[in-house]
Amino acid sequence: MKFVQEGEKMNKVGIIGGSFDPIHFGHLRIAQIALEEQNLKEILFIPSGNPPHKNTKNLSPAIDRYNMVKFAVKGNKNFKVCDYEIHETGITYTILTIKELQKQYPKKTAFSFILGADAFLDMDTWKDLEEFLSMVELIILSRSYYKTSKVEEKIKNYQEKYSCRINTIYAKTLNISATSIRKIAKQGKSIRYLVPHEVEDYISKHELYK
Repeated sequence: MKFVQEGEKMNKVGIIGGSFDPIHFGHLRIAQIALEEQNLKEILFIPSGNPPHKNTKNLSPAIDRYNMVKFAVKGNKNFKVCDYEIHETGITYTILTIKELQKQYPKKTAFSFILGADAFLDMDTWKDLEEFLSMVELIILSRSYYKTSKVEEKIKNYQEKYSCRINTIYAKTLNISATSIRKIAKQGKSIRYLVPHEVEDYISKHELYK
């Protein structure tokens, strides 16, 4: 990992991974909060390929999930989408994605991995966790009503065990889930105002979630 040296200016890039099936305003709001609160240069959305901890059997095709993210972020100059994982065969581990990004980005780039409190509490099973935590800074976005004591305890544990860098943002986020959106769409009801308009059109045109 490229640690910031005194007097050295680093470009901070935030990373948000997920299945994005579909991407919705909740994802976009989290990204915007992290961008502003942590003074990030950009946010990179990475649609998952074949993650180890998730059943991908019922996931929409990777290209559809990638296209929906592409449409969702195109109006924000600080938001970008990466197609690395959707083209990978086999299990896609986050640490391998970070290593690939380090090859593609300038040396003076510091990566910040953004995740929710619930995902952070389940991080212990991640592949090569210690090495991963040496490569990135964690940004944990915790809802104000979440049990913060568990999160704070785990942060302290990780910092002592791995000497990693963790920042926490406590903010109210939109209570939207991709699961509920798919359910609404399957019922033939409108998902307007839950996802960007172009994402809604894409879902309709390609008959996703029928």
